[in-house]
Amino acid sequence: MEVIYHISQVSTLEIINCHDDQENQIRRFLWNKFKQLDNRSQVDLHLVYLLGRRIVDNILLCQELVDGYHLNKGVPGCVLKVDLQKAYDSVHWNFLSGTLFAIGTPPRFVNWIWAYITSPMFLVSLNGALEGYFPGCHGLRQGDPLSPYLFVMVMELLSRMLNRPLSVFRFHQKCEKVGLAHLCFADDLMIFSHGDLGSLSFIKDVLVSFGVTLVGGPCCEYSEDSSFGAGLPNVEVEQLVAFLGFSVGLIPVHCLGVPLLSHRLSHRDCQPLLARIVSRVWSSSAQVLSFVGRLQLIRSVL
Repeated sequence: MEVIYHISQVSTLEIINCHDDQENQIRRFLWNKFKQLDNRSQVDLHLVYLLGRRIVDNILLCQELVDGYHLNKGVPGCVLKVDLQKAYDSVHWNFLSGTLFAIGTPPRFVNWIWAYITSPMFLVSLNGALEGYFPGCHGLRQGDPLSPYLFVMVMELLSRMLNRPLSVFRFHQKCEKVGLAHLCFADDLMIFSHGDLGSLSFIKDVLVSFGVTLVGGPCCEYSEDSSFGAGLPNVEVEQLVAFLGFSVGLIPVHCLGVPLLSHRLSHRDCQPLLARIVSRVWSSSAQVLSFVGRLQLIRSVL
């Protein structure tokens, strides 16, 4: 950078955005701290945030675990698909600050992050007129480049609570050797356990405790949460689901937007995807495209 000793015009000055530099430092620090947290001998939970891992790894692993669930035989097992209620909007700032201090974040960085998440002001459009500004009281901004890192730190608490099961908890048959109790990507949570009351009771207590700590109340949208059981009579499945407050799920269930199948892929399973492709190609807006435009549309859809 060139140093100018005698300034004659304002246009010769260069703007330096210190805010972006601080944000990059915070993001780099959180990334390194997160890699230290997940540098463990057991199976990594937040697969997509780790170098060399992809989101499809979570999907394939879930697919293997639900394989054969339609047969309803063998060792009792249970899969819970948990929908965290407005996950980003529900994060308490004090809880996030305490989490950052607990993992060894320097106070200066915590103060920067605190100022970063508490400074936004909001406007409300009422009958066409803007009213405000109003300060926020909790939550992370979706779309902000720093929010995913902060949310992962929050979810780390839930991961550790599930990874320290009590003696009453029994692992899923396919997860016992690796000690896998759950898979988590952002707010998409899948929990695996043995199909017994003690294991599900432990999971329910963890979710309730996490909700009280995180948002001061329930963290799950129980009406949208699903439970899938295998090797259990229908009556027992209904009793366990009623105990959890979940609904009985049906295969296929969607994980990260991809349907999980318990049997071999068939033509019937591909019909929804084929229907979407056909409707996209033959939509009214596509009819006015030229031949080259239609070709480009088909390539983008497929």
